[in-house]
Amino acid sequence: MQIGTRHIVEEIETALLRFRQLYGTPPLLARCSPDVLDRYSDAAGWGVDAPRRREIRHFGIPLVAAVLPPNTIVIEGEIDEDRMGDW
Repeated sequence: MQIGTRHIVEEIETALLRFRQLYGTPPLLARCSPDVLDRYSDAAGWGVDAPRRREIRHFGIPLVAAVLPPNTIVIEGEIDEDRMGDW
């Protein structure tokens, strides 16, 4: 999912919520491009170097750096393929 540049915290929250709605299961991990993590940390008041000093979490879901195109977040979770589409 592409994340915009204006309201990073709200956009990450929306991406995680959409994953839950689409797959009916909570996300377990979010891999983010480094720029997304830097902006999130800055918006949360931790400073842009926080991802290098601590584990970043959003509502208990780890946000980790990954080699991805700028403004990108990839959300992972355990999906039951048999249940997909049943809700």
